[in-house]
Amino acid sequence: MTKTFSLVPDSKHDSSGFSQVFERELFKAGCTEARSIELADLVFVFDLPRRFSRAEQKVRQSRGKKILLRFEPKAVNPLLYEPSVEQTYNIVLNIGGQDHLGCDPSPLKWPYFLHPNPAKPKQDNVHSPGTIRGQSQSSFGSKIHPISLIVSNKVSWSAPSNYGLRRRLALQRKKLNLCVFGMYWDDSRWKRLQKNFRIYLFLLSQGFLPKPIHLIENLGFGRIGSIPTVLDKFEVIAQSEFHLVIENSSTYVSEKLIDAMIGGAIPIYFGPELSVYGIPKDSYIRFPKQPEDQLQFLEKLKAVDKDSIHMRIQEFLDSPDGLQTWWPESAAQAIISRCV
Repeated sequence: MTKTFSLVPDSKHDSSGFSQVFERELFKAGCTEARSIELADLVFVFDLPRRFSRAEQKVRQSRGKKILLRFEPKAVNPLLYEPSVEQTYNIVLNIGGQDHLGCDPSPLKWPYFLHPNPAKPKQDNVHSPGTIRGQSQSSFGSKIHPISLIVSNKVSWSAPSNYGLRRRLALQRKKLNLCVFGMYWDDSRWKRLQKNFRIYLFLLSQGFLPKPIHLIENLGFGRIGSIPTVLDKFEVIAQSEFHLVIENSSTYVSEKLIDAMIGGAIPIYFGPELSVYGIPKDSYIRFPKQPEDQLQFLEKLKAVDKDSIHMRIQEFLDSPDGLQTWWPESAAQAIISRCV
């Protein structure tokens, strides 16, 4: 029997491009699009429609199988992890993570796009892998950043997160010879507080009560004007010997590690265990968990066999079980196989 589906939001309103890929893979799997959310056999919700909105009401009224795709960890979007939200869905999938609800709990890989700026993804602004790898290889002998880190000065609304580690390293960047890029570092304390308060009020309006302490999480220092923003992350990565990859949370793996590999830098990685995602241990360097070990670690990178790691990265990227399994089509197929 042919199953019908509905996407929330629909594919026309997704600037990243994944909804369009996902829709095509559903058609390939023999599904057809439903006339309305209420009539669909499968309702796929990308992250979460706002509470009390018309879209959320339609999802709740649907008699089909409801599937929530969570693209953010709890540290970034705690609303997605509220028990009242989870109970609405038959299946809850943590994209880039594991421990899914209602189906096989094994890891799902992140749908990887080569967006220059993932904060503002555009379908018509995606690099090709060949272009990025060509740029990175041509810059092997002319690296200008010993270690780079691209990170914005944001706050997490639910613990645990790695935001504090990122901020601490950014504030110690000169001591560590660390080249930091990102947004909101030059904002005044007042501007940061205003931004945090707007998010706080939004979370309250959606039924989530954040701890007030998070309002001042990133206010402990003044403006830092020497941290520039970057419009194309690959321009920074291609000019870096090492790229420090710190996931938002140690519960999922996003695009950041693959960015470093394709961009030509050696990843220094802090996040969940990668072996379950099929990434070889000798294709990256683990960043220590203990704060007392981290400064000493960054000072000893000169002894690393960079050629050996670059070779292992290239093998992984070229392998049929490597980068190809992270492409949006492969990620979409893996998600659909858990639900249909």
